[in-house]
Amino acid sequence: EPVGADAAVPAADVQAAPDAPSGDLDEQMRRTLGQPSENTGRGDYYVNPPERLAKHLEITGGKWQLRFPPEPNGWLHIGHAKAMSVNFGIARANEGNCYLRFDDTNPEAEKQEYIDGILENVAWLGHKPFKITYTSDYFEEMYDLACELIRRGKAYVCRMTGEQVKAQRDALIQYNKEIAAGNNVDFPTAAVHDVGRDDLTPEQNLELFEQMRQGRFAEGEATLRMKGDFHSKNPNMWDHMAYRIMYKEHPRTGDKWCIYPTYDYSHCLVDSLENITHSLCTLEFETRQAKDSSYHWLLDALDMYHPKTWESSRCSISFNVMSKRRLQKLVLEKFVSGWDDPRLLTLAGLRRRGYTPAAINAFCRRIGIARSSNEVCVSISQLEACIRAELDHEAPRRLAVLDPIKVIITNYDDPEVGAPKTVTVPNHPTKGREDMGSREVDFTRELYIPREKFRLDMVKGYKGMVPDSPKNTSIRLLNAAVITYESHELDAAGNISEVRVKLESTAQQKGLSVVSWVPSTAVKAEARIYGRLFKDCVVDGVEVHAERAAKERGVDFVDLFNHDSLHTADILIEPGILGELTVDARWQFITVGYFCIDRVDSTPEAPVFNLIVGLKEDKSK
Repeated sequence: EPVGADAAVPAADVQAAPDAPSGDLDEQMRRTLGQPSENTGRGDYYVNPPERLAKHLEITGGKWQLRFPPEPNGWLHIGHAKAMSVNFGIARANEGNCYLRFDDTNPEAEKQEYIDGILENVAWLGHKPFKITYTSDYFEEMYDLACELIRRGKAYVCRMTGEQVKAQRDALIQYNKEIAAGNNVDFPTAAVHDVGRDDLTPEQNLELFEQMRQGRFAEGEATLRMKGDFHSKNPNMWDHMAYRIMYKEHPRTGDKWCIYPTYDYSHCLVDSLENITHSLCTLEFETRQAKDSSYHWLLDALDMYHPKTWESSRCSISFNVMSKRRLQKLVLEKFVSGWDDPRLLTLAGLRRRGYTPAAINAFCRRIGIARSSNEVCVSISQLEACIRAELDHEAPRRLAVLDPIKVIITNYDDPEVGAPKTVTVPNHPTKGREDMGSREVDFTRELYIPREKFRLDMVKGYKGMVPDSPKNTSIRLLNAAVITYESHELDAAGNISEVRVKLESTAQQKGLSVVSWVPSTAVKAEARIYGRLFKDCVVDGVEVHAERAAKERGVDFVDLFNHDSLHTADILIEPGILGELTVDARWQFITVGYFCIDRVDSTPEAPVFNLIVGLKEDKSK
């Protein structure tokens, strides 16, 4: 449940109320995480003796030091934006530092283009790293630490095959199940036996490890494993792999190394080497970072400083998927146009869609930080509300018409009517935004209104022009004049092709429907209207993400893909828009929605506009 600013913050959960000031959340997290000087540990493997803590504080000056550690193996999404908001935000709120650290330990999946993209995304969201580092910066130090671990008898070279390691773990799982059930069974000593662990000396393991570095083993033929505790109930203590052999060129170190550290080995070591005060992760890492688990075991085994570890719920968003594997499937199988498809919640997709850094950061602050479950699913409407609120205040208004129908003013040239050649239109009609000024828009003999604003028969509540309805024969053109129906024409297919009207010499009639319009000089462009990426994502009356919905329905998540999530249409926009086509411009097309130009496909000769968000929340599911 949301925690108030003055409430005692339980260790199990921290979450700001949706509209709570950001300072409330900062203070809650400050109390929950504790000051760096208080980090003496929590017992078991997690202990910082006074002299070790004093040395750490001397190096950092007592400052908070956090890190945002993405793996450069794909495109960042809004879940990463949340992680940035938490880590950079907490550091900033406590006048501390936040590293941007690339966790580049898997050369098979990592590319320079991903590194460049992450750097761009971090800067776009307004975050300024204290330092930009790479796990590969510490390869030599981590290798030396691995050798020391072997010398201390706490790591060994394993020659088991993958199948044998799985059998070893399966034996431990079965043993623990039997013990939990109250059965008196012997420990599976023979099943978990490993030559490197149980028979070789540290010196022999050091020699084998050096042979691994020299490239004298094939991939998968040997690994370095940490000698944890097979008797622990926590599987993360069952000898995690520390190094594996990979004959792949690294984006930064080239072919210097053929052995690479794993996440379980490198993560805690680099946290300690960089003197991170608070290592924040999502809850799936909780069993790794517990005081009696592998993160703190390794630091304890090497007599190194322990950062404070804390975990929170992972963020997911309804009607979407956010795992890299699921996103990759959508891209590779052409469900979407690419990683920057505006329907995706990748940061590249959101940026192309027209979302602003301010809106994304506001969303991340709004949803708060929780520990209520491993994953918290947030309604997509909350994200949309953040950008809508910003654009409602900031976006200039422009006249635009989807699905237009031609209107001809028959008495346009009558001097007694005095039709204006231009009309003055405010850029933002809301009180308090007079600072945005006004503009002149052509008022022409031929103009266009939305087809939905003209019909031949009246229905209750309709706001538009109806020929034989006394109250709807006339309509008011927004910020312009009153026009009255005279006649209409049909095309060969029986559709209304044009409407003839007369311009009233006075615009004093009240109670008329107000209709948006554009002049004959309007710009024709392509509008891309986006809907929900997935369908049928409501389970028991609650919005969920597509993976959860698919699991509940017993189908693959792509079976719920909404093939109608992109609709293209011609749109007419007032002519002045041509002078405003910049990648950062956003507008409200009156009565249509909020739009931006598509930064990939739009050209000055053929503009393409993306719908950022509708004028009102989409209640359809």
